[in-house]
Amino acid sequence: EADGGSCDRDELESVNNGFYHTEALLEDMADLATLSFYNFELVEAQHQGVDADFFALKDWGVPDFCHLIFTTSRERLDEKRQALWTFLDVVQQGLDYLHQNPEKARHIYFNWTDEDPDNPLMRDIFSATTPCFTFDFAMTDRYYERLQSWMAERGLIDETVESERYWDNDLVV
Repeated sequence: EADGGSCDRDELESVNNGFYHTEALLEDMADLATLSFYNFELVEAQHQGVDADFFALKDWGVPDFCHLIFTTSRERLDEKRQALWTFLDVVQQGLDYLHQNPEKARHIYFNWTDEDPDNPLMRDIFSATTPCFTFDFAMTDRYYERLQSWMAERGLIDETVESERYWDNDLVV
């Protein structure tokens, strides 16, 4: 679509191989994968000797839907505001620690997940992932408006909703 073509969802066959996108591609179970990440699937494919490449959907007109977004209801926000602020403070402290002490953070992660710290694939995935964590938890109304408009144009949702009805940055300091 970004190059002027069209995409008919009925011409695509979904393949559910769980989160094993690289395996599905390498074993000819699928021709393409979505919800793939440059810090995971691309690293994994390269470790398997594949000359893989990655393109971000957002660069081709598809709103980026691969964000970690903290959400809650208005009722829960009003009821637990202090606890949620404390939670976000702890997350910020964790991000500080991750960025300031990457080797110690890697050791903690591998110890907690019981992964082999000498596994080259997991080491490289960890190294590629840590820069992805942001300190800015704010999201714009425009982001959600573009995402739902894109989805509505393709018949993925029945209707759009004013973002003020479901989104604000009330907890973002």
